[in-house]
Amino acid sequence: FASEATVTGTFFNLQAGIRWRNVGGDWVDARGVAQGPASFAIARVADTDSVKDVTWDVTKLVKTWQGEPSALTAMLLKTNSGDSIRFRSNQFKGSEPRLILTFDDGHVSEHVVSHDVSVDASTAYPLGSATEGQVGRSTSYLLQWNRDALFPEHAAIASASLRMVSSAQFGHTEIGVYQM
Repeated sequence: FASEATVTGTFFNLQAGIRWRNVGGDWVDARGVAQGPASFAIARVADTDSVKDVTWDVTKLVKTWQGEPSALTAMLLKTNSGDSIRFRSNQFKGSEPRLILTFDDGHVSEHVVSHDVSVDASTAYPLGSATEGQVGRSTSYLLQWNRDALFPEHAAIASASLRMVSSAQFGHTEIGVYQM
């Protein structure tokens, strides 16, 4: 996406006038179904009223990115059930969302998200760059990485995980990861 300041519940890019096909964001599920229910990964988060790491095994999705050079290296997080959860964004230095890649040769690399933003389907306004974002019933969370930084030449992905820091939980929540 162009920037955190141009994404709304209605528009993928407000300035350019590019609308989402579906209010709140478009995704493809693990079966290749547009707006489908089958997430690539799920995290079940308990409401502990504490700051904690949340991790997803996103190997299947990242291998798809590596195998399809035209695939957007971006994901959409949404609740599959439960209440909402707040995450620290790329504006919260030291606690940014990270993609941790392990390659077949044993090399491990960590990549801070390039762009991330909450998208609230109930408002026409961009939520913008904030130190925290939220995933909830009407809110999804978008994350994008720079493709060139992720994949060194001739190195295959063995595993990939997404790590985010939750600063607040509002009930027990199940969050799925989808291809944006």
